[in-house]
Amino acid sequence: MPVNYQIKVMINNMLKAFSKGIDQLSDKNTRKFLWLAVLAAIGTLIVLWIALGEILTRTAITDISWLEAAIDILGGATALVLTWFLFPATVSAVVGFFLEDIAAAVEAKHYPALPAAVGQSLA
Repeated sequence: MPVNYQIKVMINNMLKAFSKGIDQLSDKNTRKFLWLAVLAAIGTLIVLWIALGEILTRTAITDISWLEAAIDILGGATALVLTWFLFPATVSAVVGFFLEDIAAAVEAKHYPALPAAVGQSLA
C-alpha cells in the first residue's frame, strides 16, 4: 500500500472520530460531566488563587510598607496569570476523573453493538 493512501485513510479516520466527538457534545450525559469538570476546575483555581493571596499578604518580605504592598499586588497578579495558564491543565485533570463515564456514554451512543469492555487488573 502506498504511504499516501495510508495517510489519507488515517486522516479520514481522525476526521470521523472528531466529528463523532463534536456530535457527542449534544448528549446530555457528556455535557453534564463536561460542566462538572469545568466548574470543579474553576473552583480549584479560585481556591488556589485565594490561598496564594493569603500567603502573600501574611508574609512580610521587607520592612518597607510601600514595597511590601507592591510585592503583594504583583504577587496576586502573578497568581492570577498562573491560574489562567493552568486552567486547561486543570480541566483536563478533572475530566480524567470522569473519563470512564464519558467513555460509557460514547460507547452507548456510537457503538451500541459492542460487548462490554474487560476491566484492567491492578497489576
